[in-house]
Amino acid sequence: MKLLLMISLLYSCVSQDPKEEKISSTDIGIKIIKEQGISEGLKYFKEQAVTNDDAESLFYLGWSFYRDGNNTEAQEIAQFVLSNTKERSVLSANCYYLLGQISSIQGEIDGAYASFNKAYDIYEERKWPEGEFKTLCLLASLSIKTKVFDQGNGFLLTANRIRES
Repeated sequence: MKLLLMISLLYSCVSQDPKEEKISSTDIGIKIIKEQGISEGLKYFKEQAVTNDDAESLFYLGWSFYRDGNNTEAQEIAQFVLSNTKERSVLSANCYYLLGQISSIQGEIDGAYASFNKAYDIYEERKWPEGEFKTLCLLASLSIKTKVFDQGNGFLLTANRIRES
């Protein structure tokens, strides 16, 4: 079913413009997760991915799998969305961000750094300070975890400048 869903969304994922994201359905799904739990949010985003036939709903389905602890499914979906959406879009940055979190959890430090750096570069290019800030904080955390303290401090200082601007 997963493969069939991904194949059916291929065409619409390639052509979707990130500025046309259906914010209201995403906000509803996130609210469901916060208020009713991840299981209900997972059901919602599965339904949205099929009903709306859009890349954003499919990404949030992957994000819901990640929140539910199913990193394999989340990673597959994020990679699929990434390979079928416009390069350098906020949606592609979100996929890199998610892949960075998964790599970090799996102990794949180099993969986590690479994914977080790609996400940060796109967020910076797209002028999305919230994404820049969150990604820098995760890069700092990863640096501190790996005892590269000067690098972690640099990430935190940059994040603080973004927060204050």
